[in-house]
Amino acid sequence: MKTKNKIVIVILFLFALNEMRAQDPASSQFFFNPLYLNPAFAGTTKGARFGGIYRNQWPNVPSKFVTYNAWGDIYNPLFHGGLGLIAMQDVSGEGMFKTTTIGFVQSYERAIPKVVRLRAGYNITAINKKIDFSRLVFPDQLDPVMGQIYASKANPGVAAGKTFIDFTAGFIADAPNFTIGGSQVTNTVGYVMNHLTEPQQSVIGGNGTLPRKHTVHYTMIISVKGDGPKEKMTYISPNIIWEKQGNFTSSVLGFYVTKAPLIGGLFYRKREFANFRDSDAFIVYLGVKYEFSKTADVRFGYSYDVTVNKLSSNALGAHELSIVFDFKGATLFSKNMKLKRKHRKAVDCEDFGSKSLIF
Repeated sequence: MKTKNKIVIVILFLFALNEMRAQDPASSQFFFNPLYLNPAFAGTTKGARFGGIYRNQWPNVPSKFVTYNAWGDIYNPLFHGGLGLIAMQDVSGEGMFKTTTIGFVQSYERAIPKVVRLRAGYNITAINKKIDFSRLVFPDQLDPVMGQIYASKANPGVAAGKTFIDFTAGFIADAPNFTIGGSQVTNTVGYVMNHLTEPQQSVIGGNGTLPRKHTVHYTMIISVKGDGPKEKMTYISPNIIWEKQGNFTSSVLGFYVTKAPLIGGLFYRKREFANFRDSDAFIVYLGVKYEFSKTADVRFGYSYDVTVNKLSSNALGAHELSIVFDFKGATLFSKNMKLKRKHRKAVDCEDFGSKSLIF
């Protein structure tokens, strides 16, 4: 009977979606899912990349949230930037409620030497939200004594869904490099606005406006040389991410430490920036990088959200797995060397730092 009660709770939650203003699916490995964070990241490595993320949030809670994300991008000198594709499926209610998206991403880059390098990008996304009514159990189907399931008087149909178009735009600014004690330091700040037109997302009627999401992110990368000539470089990267969507606010503060082939990270996420009592989770990240050749490598990563809010005793945090393949130098229109030389002269400046926040 407990299981049936849980199903009823899930049903009531799903039907309440038409009056809720839910938040976008979260990702703890934000810089290993760059196009989802900011479309301006498309093409920033001056090569080709593709990757994916699997996230299982609150696995010990009924109707847990599972998210699948795949993305890829390539540098495009013809458009002075990058092109990319991103796809995602978010599943909740044991598969009863699904959100599927697929989007096209384009970015454009321009630099003012010794001043700033700017990248702007946009994302046009098709979103489908669907409720599978065939898997739902309604309250009038349950007998409080016998626990038997009867035929429901409700006739919602087999499934209900809605497809709509969504728009996202963002930019990234790189400051010139500088050196402290022999270590090179780079600074990058970005801003992105999701759901520009605030589309209606309700699948069963009512007010289902998808509120705009504002994201500000900042990254510093400190490159520390080793003592010996053959010792590999160490990268220390503090990061701050602030998000606001409707009445929901989230802040993430932490750092990555990279010394090939290992990558580690520790982050702290909270709901209100100024209220340190409103903690949500600590995020622990471990990763490894394997180089196939001088121009190709793959990164595997695992992170765990250690929940410290009111759900900490029951939710069991969140598990997240990621994989990223990176092919340096792969571009569209690679045979047009004249165009590539012209573009390189216009936008590639040695006084700026890393073109990617994925080390």
